[in-house]
Amino acid sequence: MHSLIAANLTAGTNPLIPSGFKPTVDLILSYGGSQVTMGNLFPTTVCTNPPNIMFFSEDPTKCSLSYTLMLIDPDAPTPQSPIYADWCHWILPGLRPTSYNEIIKTLLPIVPYYPPGPDPSSDPHRYIFLLYREPSPSLDSYVALKSENIGISNASALTRKSFNTSLFVETYQLTLVGFNWFKAVDIQRFNEFK
Repeated sequence: MHSLIAANLTAGTNPLIPSGFKPTVDLILSYGGSQVTMGNLFPTTVCTNPPNIMFFSEDPTKCSLSYTLMLIDPDAPTPQSPIYADWCHWILPGLRPTSYNEIIKTLLPIVPYYPPGPDPSSDPHRYIFLLYREPSPSLDSYVALKSENIGISNASALTRKSFNTSLFVETYQLTLVGFNWFKAVDIQRFNEFK
């Protein structure tokens, strides 16, 4: 809990995590063999590929539940001046956990994975994984959603800046059920912060 308070990520203190929020899903992520554990520090070289994802459904009897995973940087371009927050790194819908500790991806990413990459001059950034339950049944408009429909172009990383996460969540009736987070810094400055 202390790391959440220090990172300004407790319920109600950050717009990404609503007041009164209590996780109902443990979100387990790892980059290679390194697990994301509520605020640990990674050099950006470890985060170049999407992480492995694992979680269990809130209700194992409802195999029709699906979830959306988002990765957001609230510290772009620097933690001291986050004028481009929220930077959208990934939106992956249609995730369904199985009883075999596997996650089935039923839809293509709305926003493809873009690896964390703070400027070498920047202090570490916080990267927040947010797991949302999708409405049931899924909204047709959500299932057909593409990055272009929300103003993000795969041809330009700059279109990922200033993403309105709260509006996206409200528009598509997503319910936050779990989160995890880590910090990342350029490899040149990793030893300075570890």
